[in-house]
Parts: sequence; structure tokens; C-alpha cells
Amino acid sequence: MLLGAAACYDARRLGTKGFFSAVLPMYVCLFTAVADESIQLFSAGRSSLLTDVWIDHSGSLTGIAIVFIVLKIYRRYTKTSQV
Repeated sequence: MLLGAAACYDARRLGTKGFFSAVLPMYVCLFTAVADESIQLFSAGRSSLLTDVWIDHSGSLTGIAIVFIVLKIYRRYTKTSQV
């Protein structure tokens, strides 16, 4: 979840707006989950499961959603306080 939040925050700081501010972090987090499970293939006593990729990616999507919700609330609050 923290990776998703950090990736979303970094994408916003890079100036990514609109649709791509959510898509770019999603792909980064999906790639990280796949890479993590691929590394486990080469570790003794570990196995790589597709369900683990789904779990990791759903956690990152939760982090991305939280960042978007917090930003929306923040923008609404700062908009009304400036008036």
C-alpha cells in the first residue's frame, strides 16, 4: 500500500495529470509485484504464486486510491477556505 501511495505521489510531483497520474503508478506497482514474485522463483524454499501478485497489486491500488481521496478532500478544503 505504501508503494502505491509513494508511486502516486511521485507521479503527481513529476507533473503527470489526469488519467496518467493513476495509470503510471499502477503499472509501476504491477511491475514491482511481478518482479518480486519472479525473484522468489530463484530462492530456495520459496514459491511464486499468481495470487501473491494480485494481493500485492491490490494493496498498491488501495494506496493509490487513498492518495486520490486525500488529495480530493484537501483540494475541496483549501478551495472553500480561500473564499
